[in-house]
Amino acid sequence: MAECVYRHTAPDGRMYIGIAQEPATVRWANGKGYKDNPEFWKCICEVGWGAIKHEILVSGIDSWEARKIESDLIDLYDTLAPNGFNRCRDNPEINRVKHKKEVGRTYGFATVLNYWADHDGMKKYEMRCACGRVFRCRWEEITDDLSCDKCCRA
Repeated sequence: MAECVYRHTAPDGRMYIGIAQEPATVRWANGKGYKDNPEFWKCICEVGWGAIKHEILVSGIDSWEARKIESDLIDLYDTLAPNGFNRCRDNPEINRVKHKKEVGRTYGFATVLNYWADHDGMKKYEMRCACGRVFRCRWEEITDDLSCDKCCRA
């Protein structure tokens, strides 16, 4: 299913960057979709959902691309709390315990940069090869001699 990356901007300028399956308005739920984010929920209750600017920044993309863009925009706009309303760069669906254990782990010539379970439950990895090239792979593709297949493998 296609996903989108969006931005909410409060009257005070603080922002929240997020991703959702389209249509994003289902995720937003007129602000009620943010009850688990105390700072953003407090702002919504104080100023009202209508006072917050809502923008779809990118749409029609796959889950991996959405997560990557979301993370990049969180950095670009510096929306991690307290400057904004994002609490982390990761999507909440990621298993954080496994994520912390996997990031930095080396398989063959490649090191894990990021790890997540896709919406269909498939484990996916973003890896950096010894040559510096970044690539993606599925859990089933990980081997003891993993590389980007462009340089390190004879």
